[in-house]
Amino acid sequence: MNVEFRILLLTFGLTILGLLAAAALYLKRLDQRLSVQIMDSLRNGASPTQIEDQLVAGKIDRQYAVDLIRKVIQQSDFASLVVLTDPATQSICANAPNQGMGSREEDGPFFNASIPWMDELEWLATHDSSSMLFFLFEHPSYSERKMRLFAVACYEQVAEFQFADPLFEAELDAVEKYADSLISKEELLAVSLVHYRALFPNEEESALRMVVNEADYALELAEKAVGLARIGGPHGEDRAWPAGVAESRQALLILDLFGNIFQPVTIDESWLLANDRAVPKLAQAIYEERAFADLPVLADVLEQAGCHDPEILAHCRQQREHYRGCWVLDLLLRKT
Repeated sequence: MNVEFRILLLTFGLTILGLLAAAALYLKRLDQRLSVQIMDSLRNGASPTQIEDQLVAGKIDRQYAVDLIRKVIQQSDFASLVVLTDPATQSICANAPNQGMGSREEDGPFFNASIPWMDELEWLATHDSSSMLFFLFEHPSYSERKMRLFAVACYEQVAEFQFADPLFEAELDAVEKYADSLISKEELLAVSLVHYRALFPNEEESALRMVVNEADYALELAEKAVGLARIGGPHGEDRAWPAGVAESRQALLILDLFGNIFQPVTIDESWLLANDRAVPKLAQAIYEERAFADLPVLADVLEQAGCHDPEILAHCRQQREHYRGCWVLDLLLRKT
């Protein structure tokens, strides 16, 4: 084998290796672009149907999208969202792959295959609040109001770890009032604007979009609450909760607000009319005054009105945390 042939063979081998390395780099960057595009769409309020429409139109490669959704969402890698939604990072996803993928009817629903799937047992037993939230986002029992109340309650759960922030507390109060239609969206944004101008000068518009999107807001406050509980807030690690405690309490909070979504409970109108409307009057007082310690009393009043539903009575009598949005109170007060 002469020298020229050896050099040619070596050059050819190096070229092949270079092409393989370039292909690997391209796939990695393609993966990043799609991650940015999909997760940015989710965080900016795009519904699963809209994302599916983008897939059907061939704007996003289906298999990459499925893999990325599973990787980012099912593995609960929510910390990466901070990077993926960075404005500088978003600019790289302008050239998404353009590959057709057939009709939605032929391929079936895209998004339902990639969100965390749960059955009734998993829903009632899990300590993974993040999976519960993403499951709720696509469930018929999803409620914009309850999601805002969940965000506020996440703060209440870790109030002992919060740094003093009157502007943030004012925003939470406004979020709760807006959830119950006591103030307008404009009033909510006016309060939030004051808060975010202090935190993010010249970027308050982006922050306000998160307040408007209740799902983003709930995820943000839930993650913030978990972080504070893990470090102990201003008190330090000596007061911190063990790993997983904050997530478990949030899972119980979701159950308090939504109940068993696989076995919806109904009420008898006669319960609400009995004894001069004693049930709705007490339920309203408990809700407005946050007097959740009186829920066992409500159970007694319900029984006197003819209610013998085991789920309702047990929930009222359980020794557990309750919050505004509690599914029994909402059921009795006709709140959704």
